[in-house]
Parts: sequence; structure tokens; C-alpha cells
Amino acid sequence: QIFFFGAFLVLHSKRVYANRHMFTCQVVESKEKMIADGQPLCRIIWCNGSAPETPEADDSLCEALPRRFLPYIVKHTAVKILIIFAFLGLLSAGIYGATNLREGLEISYIYAHDSYMASHTSASEKYFGRGGAMVQLVFDKPVSYWEAQEQSKINQLFVELLNSEFVMKNMRISWLDYFNVYLQRTNKTLPTTKEDFVASLKKFISWSDNVTQTTFAVDVKFSDDGKTIIASRMYIRADIFNTSTEEGVMMLGIRELVDKSTLPVFGYSAAFIYYEQYVSVLGSTLQTVGVALLAMFIVGLIMIPHPASILFVVIAMVMIVTNLFGMMYFWNLTLNSVTMIEIVISIGFTVDACAHVAHAFMTSEASTRNERMSQGLSRVGVPVLNAAVTSVLGVIMLVNAKSYVFSSFFKLMLLVNFLGVGHGLILLPVILSLFGPSIKRSNTTMDKSEVSADPDSTPNVSTLQLT
Repeated sequence: QIFFFGAFLVLHSKRVYANRHMFTCQVVESKEKMIADGQPLCRIIWCNGSAPETPEADDSLCEALPRRFLPYIVKHTAVKILIIFAFLGLLSAGIYGATNLREGLEISYIYAHDSYMASHTSASEKYFGRGGAMVQLVFDKPVSYWEAQEQSKINQLFVELLNSEFVMKNMRISWLDYFNVYLQRTNKTLPTTKEDFVASLKKFISWSDNVTQTTFAVDVKFSDDGKTIIASRMYIRADIFNTSTEEGVMMLGIRELVDKSTLPVFGYSAAFIYYEQYVSVLGSTLQTVGVALLAMFIVGLIMIPHPASILFVVIAMVMIVTNLFGMMYFWNLTLNSVTMIEIVISIGFTVDACAHVAHAFMTSEASTRNERMSQGLSRVGVPVLNAAVTSVLGVIMLVNAKSYVFSSFFKLMLLVNFLGVGHGLILLPVILSLFGPSIKRSNTTMDKSEVSADPDSTPNVSTLQLT
């Protein structure tokens, strides 16, 4: 933008002030002179031009209207009060939505809504339900399975899990249970030594009379010499939950129960990959947003020469982020790893409008707060508004996107730009015009009668002091 677009702006300005046509770059005459010379109407319409005499004369309609009407919001007290109450109402709705915002990334969000996978998932949930996740109980170290005490510990672990609110009742799949049934059916007793237990277990696993038994071959891992069970796994099925938050609580609950056991065991499920974000995304989002706001505060202290203005900017940013979370609830978005990244990216857009307006207010040399804010809005209001409009135009093609990633990005970008412009160009100017830092003028100018006639003498000038 600085080296490429800026260079083109310079060339454009040179063309304008040289009275050259925008397409042919030929020198043209003013509209008045062409009318006086009796030029054809078509030529007058398409080939007239003159260099603007004032900065306002160079404004397009999109620039002139905001520059004319934005300062009016800080000139009337009734309008200020109405704006403050309107934004308080918006903040209330945002707080309500933020406190009810759901967390989680459904699997259906990953694929397009009209894909084959979407049809399958819809039919599966309609006729067979969501289904609970199959959870593995993995024993990753050798266990003395042939000892009654160890079998009692394993059984106690199953009992605690099956009696919890997280697991389906009677959904217990254990090779050890089937092995004991196998011993009973073959009129054999439970081996009490390691060697006998391993030998009998190998016969059970290779037993070809029942297909069910052969499936346990992948659940028991023997050492290279075949004399030790170095690892094994058993299964339970988690209960059915309707929300991702409940699924995250279920995962933590199962892990807590498993960790209480003295056995070398841990619980795992392929679905836990998705559940992990359910229990961490909120904390990660709040932490990241907090760090970003703190960084914006520190940078603002450097760029804007008054802590009170920075405080108002941070308050406006917090309101924008709160309303952003709230509007996500009303637009059926959830807080997940995808939207978390998009929210963090949006922090930069929230500070953009607010920081420019606050800086314009602080650098204005008008005498009253209202005049300083009006002057500031006239100077930066149009660029801020244009930046927001062009940002929205840049993502407008995603409005009909089928992918959740792109559609959520469009919604959040639209929200953050509207909220940023609303708070930066409407609410923040009202706050600054009412409570912004004032300017003290220490006038040390000499009286006219006391001014020296010496042309080389320099009178004292008024100094501005922010308070």
C-alpha cells in the first residue's frame, strides 16, 4: 500500500491537478468554459474537468455524506443520551448471548451441507441416534491377570465406570470376561501361574469355534518371546449426550475415574480428539483475547498521548468483543477452534476504528470537547468507514459458502466490522465529547500595546496542555 498504491495515488493527483482526462489523459477544459464555447452536450458531460480548489471539492459522494453527517452525533445532548442507552441495550443483549454461547465443533461442520457425508450423518442420527463413543481402557504395563486380586481391581474399575453417569450400563467388553467364560465352557479352572495363564490365553485367542473370540487377538499384546502380556485393552461405551459441553465433561469424568485406579490404565477414545477442544477452547480464547487487549493497551499508550483516552478505547474494545460473542449466539455460531482463531484475528479490526478516532480527538486544537470531536470525525471518520466497507466487500463472496470454516469467517468479519464502526464512529465520539480529556490553555500572549515594534521580536504563543 505504501510503495505501490501510494505511488498510483501520487500519479492520480498529478493527473487531476493537470486537468487531464481519467481515461485518455488528454488536457480537458472546465465545464463552464465548454458551455460558454458551445461544445456538444455529450462532450460536456464526458470530457469536462477542473482541478478542485478546496479539499472538500475533491470528495466523492461516499466521502462527503459521512463527513457532513458524522459530526452531528456529538452536537446534541439528546442524541448523545439516546446513543448511550442504545449501546447499553446492545451490550445487555451481547452479555446474554455470550453467557449462553455454546462450545464445540460438530463433525458435520467439517464437510459441505450438501455432501454425501452430510446425508449419511443426518440419516444415521435420525434413525440410530448419535451413539456414544467407544472408550478403550488401555493397560500399558504388565498386569498379573492370573491373580484374583488383580482381577478384582479390574472388575471394580468396571463397576465404578458403569455406575457413573458417563457410561452406558451393561456395555462392558473385556477379553478377560470372555476368557473366563471360555474356561467354564471347556471345564477348565483359572490358571494361577503366569506360564499357564499365557498358554491358556493363547489357545483362547486362536480358538476357531467362535468368531467373537478371535477378535481379541488385536486387544492383547505379547512380548517378543511370547511369555508375557505387555499390554492389553478393554472397552466401555460412553452414554449419549446432546451437547459438546456434556461430551467434554464426560471425557474428563471417565479420565478421573480411571486415574483413581491403582492399575496401570488410561482411558482413550478416537472421539476424544474432538472433545479435547471442548474443555480448553473457552479458556484459550479468553486468555488470547485478554493478552491481545493488553497488547493493544500498551501500544495505545505509546500512540495516544493520554491514559484516559486509552481507557475509553479499551472499554469500547471490550464492549465490541462482548457483543461479538453475544451475536455469535444469535447467529447460531459456536465457540470452537475455528471461530477462536477468527475472533483473535478480529481484535485488530476492533482497535482500528477506536484508536483512530481517539487519536484524532486528542490531536485536535479546538477549544471544546464537542468541537474537537467534530473536527476529529471530519478528519478520520471517512477513512475508517471506507476501511470497514472495503473489508466487508473483500469477504462478501463467502456469503453463500457451504463450508463452515468460510461461512463462519464471513459472519464474524461482518459482525466485527459493523460493531467496530458502530462503537468507533458513534459510541466512542459521544463518550469522548462528554468525558474526554480537556485542554487547558496557558495564554502568555502579550498585550498589543506591549508588543515591540521590532520586526525581529517574536511574541509568546498559547500552549496546550492535556488534562
